[in-house]
Amino acid sequence: MLTPLYRCPKCGDTWQVESYEFIDTDRDDVEPAMICSACFSVVRPVINDEGIPVYHELTDEEVYWITGGFDDIDPDEYIEQ
Repeated sequence: MLTPLYRCPKCGDTWQVESYEFIDTDRDDVEPAMICSACFSVVRPVINDEGIPVYHELTDEEVYWITGGFDDIDPDEYIEQ
């Protein structure tokens, strides 16, 4: 599984980001942004020399924690009898 890589001004390169919306009530405007999950700074995508976004390949453990480890749960085990 691949995920985009972002550059955080405080943490460096990270793939752990969240979508956020800055709301400007004076101009009645909503500005979407991506923020770092660790320090909540606004991040920018990492772009290589050819202008192509850089991706991070997730390890099996990272995929497990992102998905909550639900792949290994047997749904029949949790059906009420």
